[in-house]
Amino acid sequence: MSEQLSAPSALASLTGVHNFRNLAGLHGADGRRVAANVLYRSAGLHRLGPDGWSELARHGLRTICDLRGQQETSYSPTTPPTGQQVRILPFDVRNDIRSDPALMNMLAAKPDAASAHRMMLEIYRRFPAAFAPRLHQLFDTAIESGTPMLLHCAAGKDRTGFAVALVLHALGVSMDDIMEDYLLSRSPLGTADPRIPGIQALFESGTGLRLPAQAALPILTVEPEYLCAAFDALTLEHGGTDTWLQQVCGLTPARREHLQAAMLAA
Repeated sequence: MSEQLSAPSALASLTGVHNFRNLAGLHGADGRRVAANVLYRSAGLHRLGPDGWSELARHGLRTICDLRGQQETSYSPTTPPTGQQVRILPFDVRNDIRSDPALMNMLAAKPDAASAHRMMLEIYRRFPAAFAPRLHQLFDTAIESGTPMLLHCAAGKDRTGFAVALVLHALGVSMDDIMEDYLLSRSPLGTADPRIPGIQALFESGTGLRLPAQAALPILTVEPEYLCAAFDALTLEHGGTDTWLQQVCGLTPARREHLQAAMLAA
């Protein structure tokens, strides 16, 4: 994999923000790399303190793409300090168990790890349709903003993982490198993961059933087959990722060149 964070000034971590990383250094098109401090990803920013916001400002961050749904943003809003010049773009991607009872019911029928795994595969298969109306704006933002951008959702792994994978693909990053970055969001904690009670409470409020801790694990981590399910859906339904990006998301070859010019460096 390309060496990430190769630039001396690259921002590598952010206190109070889970799953934060800078995508700098990944090999892209024509021998270029993702430039330092142009593309970040993370979980929610609602716990980011003044020092963290100052650090983002110091590195030139002016655009935040919030992939969470309206209910999530209302409950855990992103609130930069007064006077900080940052644009927060709501993308309102709601393809998860909070917004779709059918997904919750998949797990309720048999609340175990295998069912949770199948549910996650279905969530990823639905990502192309859920993201399609919003990706034109995302690429517009990347091309036209002229400043670094950060993509995030709640956990920074599923919606963010798919969106970042698409941006990296458009930049010419190999699928091996895309997958390796994606898998950095894996949870290493097993049933000791402190997020399990939150998943259990969400499941119980929606179904009245108790979700075993082991069954929550596929929801809290990422697996190669999850991301592959999304890209396989693109191939099955549209003939491939590049065709879908151009015909559905408006990323023409010319616009793709503009995107690469904005985010890649020699």
